[in-house]
Amino acid sequence: MIAPTMNKLVLVAAMLMPMVQAAQNQLSVAELINQFQQGPVQHTTQHNKVKTKIIKGPKIDGKRNVYFIKKCIGSGKENFAYMVRDGPFPQDNIRCLKVGACEAGWAYERDFLLKIADSPAAPYFPRIHDAFEWKDRNSGGALKYVLVMDFLEGFKPLKDFVGSYGSDGVPPALAQQVLTEIVRVTAVMHAVTVTTTKTKKYFSRRLKKRCTKTTTTTKPLCHADYHEENIMVKVDHGQVQVRVIDPHKVSQMKPHNNYTDMFFVAKHAVMLSCQGGPRTIKHAMQDAVINELPTGVQRYIHEALGASNFTEAAIIEGVKVEELEFGGMSNKQGQFWDNVSEIGRPVVRSTHIKSADYMHKYLSQNFGIFNR
Repeated sequence: MIAPTMNKLVLVAAMLMPMVQAAQNQLSVAELINQFQQGPVQHTTQHNKVKTKIIKGPKIDGKRNVYFIKKCIGSGKENFAYMVRDGPFPQDNIRCLKVGACEAGWAYERDFLLKIADSPAAPYFPRIHDAFEWKDRNSGGALKYVLVMDFLEGFKPLKDFVGSYGSDGVPPALAQQVLTEIVRVTAVMHAVTVTTTKTKKYFSRRLKKRCTKTTTTTKPLCHADYHEENIMVKVDHGQVQVRVIDPHKVSQMKPHNNYTDMFFVAKHAVMLSCQGGPRTIKHAMQDAVINELPTGVQRYIHEALGASNFTEAAIIEGVKVEELEFGGMSNKQGQFWDNVSEIGRPVVRSTHIKSADYMHKYLSQNFGIFNR
């Protein structure tokens, strides 16, 4: 009678072991940060001992897993994104693996996503699973920087989402849902704050010695590269879902402030009202004559960006206000927005741009803005 009992105990232990191992593999954000800053750790992918087909092909050794590349899903100036599995078996998790050449950009995005993971904005950004340096043999052993994140199954970039409706355009009710969700997610992101501390040394004539001045600044967390390919959209059983990818580090061309993100959101509102395929929808947005947009969209972008700014943009473009194309506004850079308004009160033009929280309340009180 002892042997059968022992066999049952062994069987129960074998069944419980994967559950224990899975619990052990759930790491907190603090533990992830600690692991990313240290050397390689033991791979954590677990497999059932069953006969299954092993995936073959190119792979990358990470800190936490070996990643088997399935296909390239995107590329930019310095970055490539791949769909990968975090192990050799078909039942392993599908992830997004992003490879870049810029260490500063890699470190910024890693720290951004880890900070977001501990905030109310966490559901709207991909979770980070691994971060490591990697030598690319195809580039002569050049050092590359890798992030492994959630793969956003079923999501499309906003440009492709709008373009998928072709000449019919996005249905007005759906367009309003998508814009409202983008604005809501933006408001949640901007509610997360970042505190930076700067130290400056100077010589005090009064004290006749060198002194140190420390300045602490708290600002909203901003994306800075909020264009139509970094906003991901999915409609699941009538429910609109929005995710945000690829936050950008601070630079002269891409400053971190609320108004830059909200300027992009105004572009998204106009794009959602346009018709065209994925390759032409951006041009359709830029070429759209503002006075020919749906009345509700006109009112939205005037409220969001400030009506006086449209008047000044028309003057700069050398056209009448009623002839102004949205490209005449959407192509304006910091030189325009950071200067003082010449119409009305003498304030910096960017101060007319409303916050995400304000515009979310506006949308909750103004329905059917995409109706023609």
